Formats: sequence, C-alpha cells, structure tokens
Amino acid sequence: MLTIVWLTWKEALLRRAPIISLLIAALLCVGAFIPLTGKLLLLPPARAHEIYTSIYVFLATDIIKFFASVFGIALASGAISAEIERGVLSSILPKPITRFSVYAGKWIGLVLFILANIVLWDGILWGVATFRNPEVSHANIWHAFPYLLLYPAVFTTLALLYSTFAAFPLAAGLSILSAGVGWSEGILFLLNNLFGIAVLGKLSKLAGFIVPLGRMSRWVAVGLGPLPVLRGNLGSRSPFNEIVAVPADLTYIAGYIVVVFVAGAIVFGRRDV
Repeated sequence: MLTIVWLTWKEALLRRAPIISLLIAALLCVGAFIPLTGKLLLLPPARAHEIYTSIYVFLATDIIKFFASVFGIALASGAISAEIERGVLSSILPKPITRFSVYAGKWIGLVLFILANIVLWDGILWGVATFRNPEVSHANIWHAFPYLLLYPAVFTTLALLYSTFAAFPLAAGLSILSAGVGWSEGILFLLNNLFGIAVLGKLSKLAGFIVPLGRMSRWVAVGLGPLPVLRGNLGSRSPFNEIVAVPADLTYIAGYIVVVFVAGAIVFGRRDV
C-alpha cells in the first residue's frame, strides 16, 4: 500500500500540482502587502490592523477551503479511470496486491498530499495575520485547521468514487455537481427564511445530507470564532448563522466519508480492468 501512496504522490508531482500550490501560496501572501485604505485610515492604527487582519483571515480561509476541494476533485477524478485507460492498473493488479489496497493507497496518498498543502497555506495565513497584527494571537487559525481537512477528505472520496466508473471529465463534472448540491443548502435555507416556502427548507436539509458542505463550513467557522470587530452575520463568519454547528455534524461527516469510500472500493473491486 505504501508503494501505491508513493506512486500517487509521484503522479501528483508529474501533474504540476506543486506549482499550483505555490501560486495559491503566493496569492495568500498578497495580504501582507495591501495597504490600509478608506475608513480604516480614520481609526487608530492598532484597531485598523485588527479589522483588516480579521477580514483577511475570514476571506483567506474561504480561499483555502475552495482550493482544497478543487485539488481533491482534480487529482482524484482521474485516479482510477485515467490509469485504467493508460493500462497502468492492468500491470499493477496482477501482482500480489489487492484492489482494496490500490484503492486505499490512492485515497491515502491524495488526502496526505492535499493535507501537506493545507499546512503550507495555513502557515502562510498565520504568518501574514501575525505580521499585520502582531499584538493579537491568531491561534484560532490553527483551531480551524482540523475542520479544513474535512474538505479534501470529502471531495477526494467523492471524486475517487466517481472515477471508478466514469472517465475524468465526467467524474470531475459529477464532483462539481455534488459540490453545488452541498452549497445550495445555505441558499435554499435563506430563501425559505425570506419567503416562508416550506419545501425550500426541506430541500435545504436534503442537500445538507447529500453533501455535508454546510456542516463543514459551520465547523470551520466555529474553529475560527467570531470576527472580533464586526457584528451580525459577518461577525459570525457565516451568512447562515441561524444553522448551529453541533457535534453530530462531525459524526455524520465521518460516516459519510466511510460510506462513500466503501462504495468506491466495492465498485472498483467489481470493475473489469
């Protein structure tokens, strides 16, 4: 299995994934050089930097969530089907290694690769926040770190499942569609609150069960804590703060990953290669 993990990392390196990771890191570094402007200049410098840093952490965390999900989809969508088409797996599977080991090795390799990238991005985020506002502890960035790891875990697992029966374009498309379903939970919830359409509330709950994107987002918000200088929805770091994060969310996400992983392993085990 360790060999499969290493080969998965090697494939990610050949696909120039580290270059993209460094570009994302450079994007996060930009926050260190943006000058204070507008009404922030009217405030005492310490408070202005506190506001700026709070908003930077809020936005940069969303950037990390987005690219962690994109990495999972992009790398996992062709992890099975593309290698079957190239004949790579047909040369590996006759060896004394089970299909489950191949599938699990690819999953572990991809998740660990993206985890390493999130460590880099979160480290830059913490460094920029500390540089711009050294008077305040930014430990909350690391408190949210475990919940950020849920994004590659979920989307890598989904994309790998789709890759067992679909070519790369279709597997990636299904993964993006799944992400859209999960994202719709918050929008449907908001529309139900505005217009009182009960069916939208039910669809919102259903979307949250199909892909637990909202649950992950709410727990990242819990890890970050409230924005210290803003109030209302933005102060809670979530536009849908009426939905409370509960420990059962984490249990559901863990179970979701296990079920999708097992489904993918079963499909791959029965597929002709």
